[in-house]
Amino acid sequence: MGYNKYFKDEVAPVLAKLSADTKPEWGSMNAEEMVEHLIAGVTISMEDAPRKITTPEDKLPVFKKFLMSDRPFGKDLPRPKEFDDYPTKNGDINGKKVELLKRIEEMLQYFEKHPYHSAIHSSFGRLNVEEWKHLHKKHFTHHFLQFGLL
Repeated sequence: MGYNKYFKDEVAPVLAKLSADTKPEWGSMNAEEMVEHLIAGVTISMEDAPRKITTPEDKLPVFKKFLMSDRPFGKDLPRPKEFDDYPTKNGDINGKKVELLKRIEEMLQYFEKHPYHSAIHSSFGRLNVEEWKHLHKKHFTHHFLQFGLL
């Protein structure tokens, strides 16, 4: 399945199963924090802000190879530091889910308009549009599994 189809057709029905009371199968985030975490990730991918790459340069090819593989993220990985710039807000989870879907649509439009865009991820280095889409699909799947939605 193509990335755009995944984001346009698959994400909303999965998110619809999530409620504020949905408990994670692992990790410390609650449902609202997870949705905000995904919003932050989508936002980061559209920015080209200077970010410190925490992975040693000689390890980046291995990290990127893993990223682009079908191997899932492990459980209980530390959250990349750049997410600290996007603090969680109090609010209604349904509003946050709507905001996430809106940000996804903005991202898809932005990537279509700027196909040569790239931005830095602290663990994987500079990523192009296709790499960001792959990361988001892998990241969303990871958290949807975490909350028992898949």
